Amino acid sequence: MLVKRASNTFEVIFTASIGTAALTAVFTAAPALFNADTSLLFVLASILAVGFFRAAHYVASSAIAFAEVASDEVSRASTLSTVIQQISLSIGLSFAGVTLFRSAGETNTFAPQQFILPFVSLGIVTLAAVPIYAQLHAQAGAHMRSGGTQS
Repeated sequence: MLVKRASNTFEVIFTASIGTAALTAVFTAAPALFNADTSLLFVLASILAVGFFRAAHYVASSAIAFAEVASDEVSRASTLSTVIQQISLSIGLSFAGVTLFRSAGETNTFAPQQFILPFVSLGIVTLAAVPIYAQLHAQAGAHMRSGGTQS
């Protein structure tokens, strides 16, 4: 239904940014449901899905991220984007580590149920991108298209 409303490539990218952010959040949190009885097929499907939706989200968000950058500034913007991505990865890894440490409590050992909080927390943080994308105009970046105009 959302893709039907999309009348051009940039509306599709806009819709894909929201959809892939939400699906990435869901599949990031999915391992919280895993236990010893979880089907290997479900585990593999979840891992494949999170990888697919993260990649799709990366492509959609990258298209929008550089939409307003002048062509002579793309090199600098690309460098800045890469640095921000690395910092974000470091913060995400630290956040996951802290939530895992907090879920372990006073014990020095980890049990499978202690991984629920980190996975759910990362899913919620990922889901926080949806309201940000929802604020964008559906035609954001339309001027990048040959002959396109942004209204």
